[in-house]
Amino acid sequence: MKVQSYALEQQAIEREQRIKQLRNETEQLRNETDQLKKENARFSELDVKLNAILSNSGTSSTPPNAMPGESEM
Repeated sequence: MKVQSYALEQQAIEREQRIKQLRNETEQLRNETDQLKKENARFSELDVKLNAILSNSGTSSTPPNAMPGESEM
C-alpha cells in the first residue's frame, strides 16, 4: 500500500512540475507574441511612411534627401 501511495504522490508531483513548466512556456509565448505584435505595428508604420515617400518622389523633381548646394552626378 505504501508503494502505491508513493507512486501516486510522485505522479502528482510530476504533474505539478509539468503544469508549472507549461505555464512558464505559455507566458513566454505570450511575451513573444506581444513583442511580434509591436514589431508588426512598427513595420506597418514604416511601410506607410515608405509608401508616402515613394508616392511623393514620383511627383517631385527634387530627391527627398537633396541638400542645398549638392550637385547631382
